[in-house]
Amino acid sequence: MPPRWLRWLRNAGIGLLVLVVAIVGALQLSPVATWVARRLLTYAPLNPGYALEVGRVSGNLFSHLQFEDLRLARDGRELAHVDRLEARYQLRRFLAGETRLQELTATGVRAVARREGDGWDLAKVLRESRDTSAPGPPMIVERIAVDDANLAAQLAPDSVARFRHLVLRGRDLVAGQRLTMLLDTVGVAFAPPADSSVWFQVAARGAALNDELRLGPLRVHTSRSEINGRAVIPRSFDDPRLASRLDVKLSALPLAGLLVTAVHREGKMQGTDLFLMEDVVEAASFPVYASGGIRSLADLRALEDRGVAAAIIGMALYTGVIDPRRAAEEFSE
Repeated sequence: MPPRWLRWLRNAGIGLLVLVVAIVGALQLSPVATWVARRLLTYAPLNPGYALEVGRVSGNLFSHLQFEDLRLARDGRELAHVDRLEARYQLRRFLAGETRLQELTATGVRAVARREGDGWDLAKVLRESRDTSAPGPPMIVERIAVDDANLAAQLAPDSVARFRHLVLRGRDLVAGQRLTMLLDTVGVAFAPPADSSVWFQVAARGAALNDELRLGPLRVHTSRSEINGRAVIPRSFDDPRLASRLDVKLSALPLAGLLVTAVHREGKMQGTDLFLMEDVVEAASFPVYASGGIRSLADLRALEDRGVAAAIIGMALYTGVIDPRRAAEEFSE
């Protein structure tokens, strides 16, 4: 029979193992994981006035976690909100001191950044370390995905740049003194501060390097034209050696024309909307094609008089109201 102290040590070891297993098992439960995450967030190195909150945490502690309803606020005002953030990792790497994620996915992102002096309020979230002699290891993300992000950058109270429906796929992200990554694809709708009614559809591939941002191929689509090309943009224009790297090559393909459909007249055989067509012709710098409600050759003549380049006829042809031979003879060039 083993000595008493050995039996006590064995029982204590078994009890400690059971306790560890129970704690680890409890952390797999969403309510427990959420409670722990909320307590840990109170120790995040945030500047005064900033607060980070989470609604729900689920997943597997050993390989992946999912955070829902993440909210960043400053003095009670919401700066950013993420519907769902999922991180996949290898726990042994974290225990070894390596800050590396296998995959990071953010869905339903909303954020508003406001200009403050020479910086942005969102960039001032984290408190700077007092120890600048030895910076910590960078955060590495092997694959990153962002879906349906809507962002706004407020340059001044009456000047806001807007980005909506941002979709991004990237890899090899390194968040150190500067953020670098390879961009497999990025797509976003952008409205400049000067005119929020004009939206540019931007799609590109490329890379964010230490000294420059490379985009190629780059495609910008507007209601008037489509621009294709590539761009190399320095990340700082203060250094002349970097500023000289600016290289932008773009070519525009103008639209062949604009199809205007009077949907409120379409299929009703009540005549087209001549006032609408006339307004569009006066505003457009390219050919206008009219559609919707055209019921007679008189309508076609009225459209021609107002500068419409061509017309699309549907119901009037199907019902025989307009004779295609007569229309072709009168309006053929």
